[in-house]
Amino acid sequence: MKLEYGKIKGLDGYVFVLSDGKKIKAVYPFLCKKISLEFAVKYLREKGITLKPKKADLNWILELMQGLKKTDISCFDLSDATTFQKNVYKKLCSTAPGTVLSYGELSSDRARAVGTAMKKNPLPLLIPCHRVTSKNGAEHYTISCYNKRPAACRTKDPDSCSKAIKKNLRKKEADE
Repeated sequence: MKLEYGKIKGLDGYVFVLSDGKKIKAVYPFLCKKISLEFAVKYLREKGITLKPKKADLNWILELMQGLKKTDISCFDLSDATTFQKNVYKKLCSTAPGTVLSYGELSSDRARAVGTAMKKNPLPLLIPCHRVTSKNGAEHYTISCYNKRPAACRTKDPDSCSKAIKKNLRKKEADE
């Protein structure tokens, strides 16, 4: 197993990628300028990821987000995902950068299950859950520091942070 981290051009914060050399197992985005590298590593350790992170160029993630590289879902470890979730992830990966879909557009009769799939997405950014919104436009995005914010973050409304991050991701992937 290896844990790589880096910054993505034009985005705040750090991104960590966990892989076994063959498949990408997880992506941990800490997309806030208030989050230090030390906070992110400590957070991952508390989640049971004790590997020492190695700095890497992760701009290939931006190229995937922008559609400059083809997303090969077979390189992702989705062994913990249900068949329904895998189908939703595959459909979402086939959408064009900058596209915004509702949960219902990904599965008209199982919108809540789509929401669960987005929340359980082990590979945010690679499986672009930031492209999904509710039918009424309400935004939901689970950010890595949601429950345990760093001391530097004084916001009383973490939802505003997650909305800003989601908006920034959409803008960045549309910039080619």
